[in-house]
Amino acid sequence: DSLPIRKETWFWNLFTTSLTVYLVPCLLAMGAELAIVYGFGFGTKETAYYMLWNFITMFGTFLVGWTTTALAMTMTGHPIIAFLGVGVFSCYIPLVIAWLFPVYAGKFFDTYVDNGISEAYYYFSPATLTYKATYYHYDIWKLKDHWTYVLGCFIFAIVIGLITYLLFR
Repeated sequence: DSLPIRKETWFWNLFTTSLTVYLVPCLLAMGAELAIVYGFGFGTKETAYYMLWNFITMFGTFLVGWTTTALAMTMTGHPIIAFLGVGVFSCYIPLVIAWLFPVYAGKFFDTYVDNGISEAYYYFSPATLTYKATYYHYDIWKLKDHWTYVLGCFIFAIVIGLITYLLFR
């Protein structure tokens, strides 16, 4: 006879196992990189600072992807349909709202003005949010240019994680 396991316990077990599978190798690799860089005498405070922010950014993008996939899997229950669901969750808002709407509105309404509102749409999609958090152009990645997107990754992951948890129950 087996003892019944509550769905909440099962959810937190899956969540912590997934985080462990990601975090342990990532932290070990980061520790090895720091040891090698400092061992050869090239380490500075900036090196540790950028590695820390790189880790935080990559962890945020992992959480966004994991929670989006978990939500799709919880809603559908089938791996192939969940894979398609992740594609819909990732691409629907950027394709339809952020890119398609301004084009149509600009063609149909002579008075249409964007006023930067389309920038807010980046926060509603895991694909565009992680892209904006990690992308840099012709320069080194700087936190001051991306911190709102990194914070958005964590907020997005928390909200989607809570929705997934409530659906899982």
